[in-house]
Amino acid sequence: MYLFAEGGQLKNRLLSSGAEPSFDELSGRCQTTQIYHLKPQPDSGFKPAAELLVESPLLQEYNLLPPTYRRPDYLKLAIVALVALNLLALVAGIGFRFQRLAAMATRTESEIAELAPLVKEVNRTRAQVDQAGEFLAALTTLGANPDLPGFFQKLTAGLPRDSYLDQFRYDSQQRTVTINGYSDDLAAMTKSLEGLGEVRLKSTSRRKNRNYFQVEIGLP
Repeated sequence: MYLFAEGGQLKNRLLSSGAEPSFDELSGRCQTTQIYHLKPQPDSGFKPAAELLVESPLLQEYNLLPPTYRRPDYLKLAIVALVALNLLALVAGIGFRFQRLAAMATRTESEIAELAPLVKEVNRTRAQVDQAGEFLAALTTLGANPDLPGFFQKLTAGLPRDSYLDQFRYDSQQRTVTINGYSDDLAAMTKSLEGLGEVRLKSTSRRKNRNYFQVEIGLP
């Protein structure tokens, strides 16, 4: 086997079988005088191949196979291409999902902004319904057949002309009615309420230069 080098670097090799060519023949054929032989004869002109190992390795890869065997690794290239395609598909999928989530978030925020007034109105209506339910529940506890209009009619009809009501409150647990109002004659006012139940004068005060009273009526 003959090795051809240039500048200390291996350039080519030649396998020879049979009669060995001379140095001049190989030099003329390959246009170089840097020809190395594994076991050169004295004065043959060939340099010993061992000299190539004297220099430090150049960290270069040499393919000593014949040119017909120097083929690219298509499987390796195919695997690299598939990995690259998968990475691109993954990045594209993540980007598409991110855009879709961002669009969904924007749409949701817009819908929430549109529904906010409706939710506020629903809450207000629900509060009114709850208040009405509490009022109806209070009415049902007045008795088996509550006659609230009749109670108010008797209450207003019995009050003296110089008296009028300011507030009205009903306690379903105590079955009492508390009324607040103004009157010039408290004694006549409390006496006019005796027919409605047990009358108790809770407090009196002066407001607007008149007697302001609070009376509790225990329902029978």
